[in-house]
Amino acid sequence: MIFAAEDHLNPLHHVMQLEMIKAVDALDERPFAIGLEMFYRQHQPALDAFVFEDGSFANLKRRTRWKSTWGYDFNQYSKILAYARRHSIQLVGLNVPFGLVNAVAIINSNLNPSPNPNPSPNPNPSPNPSPNLNPDSNLNPSPNQPRLTR
Repeated sequence: MIFAAEDHLNPLHHVMQLEMIKAVDALDERPFAIGLEMFYRQHQPALDAFVFEDGSFANLKRRTRWKSTWGYDFNQYSKILAYARRHSIQLVGLNVPFGLVNAVAIINSNLNPSPNPNPSPNPNPSPNPSPNLNPDSNLNPSPNQPRLTR
């Protein structure tokens, strides 16, 4: 397992990630997968359709509601996604909806009050976090559900 952290806004980090993926792919013929934090586990059917069926960036963005679930420049990730598509490398959604992360943070803060009155910010903020607390929903945000502020 190889982890490649990056600054979401740094294009050189995304180039480095793609080069690492290519290097792992060239090691041998054994299959591997690319785990992506910008996709939820609920996005797996959309990721599989992208790699193994239609290969459409437009469909992938629509099916995963890219703008509301991640929101960063899709072009930063497109070369990695296209490489996976060309080489039939499975893409795996690793994240959970922001609302679920929020719910856990709220429950944890109620169980373990912090001496610091200001909760720490989300360590992995999305520019457009979804307040949806139901991870098995169709990822439609509901404005009436509670969420932490940043």
